[in-house]
Amino acid sequence: MGKQDLSLVDFSYACLRNVFFSRANLQCAKFRDVDAEGSIFHNATLRECEFTGANLRGALLAGANLQSANLQDACLIDCSFCGADLRSAHLQVQHT
Repeated sequence: MGKQDLSLVDFSYACLRNVFFSRANLQCAKFRDVDAEGSIFHNATLRECEFTGANLRGALLAGANLQSANLQDACLIDCSFCGADLRSAHLQVQHT
């Protein structure tokens, strides 16, 4: 799916394991409670995306633009955020 314009798409509750989203425009897309384990979002535009409750375990978000994204309660174990833009991103996680 690389280099695609998928802005505003609602992927909520979908199984998106190991999907290739590199360089895709996903601005304002919804990923609420998505299972995106192992997916690749390298250099993707994820501004203002909704990732509440998403499983992003092992996802590659290096170089991604996550400005104002909501990652509240998302599983971020083993994620790579190297070079990602996280300005104004909401990263609150649930305490166990």
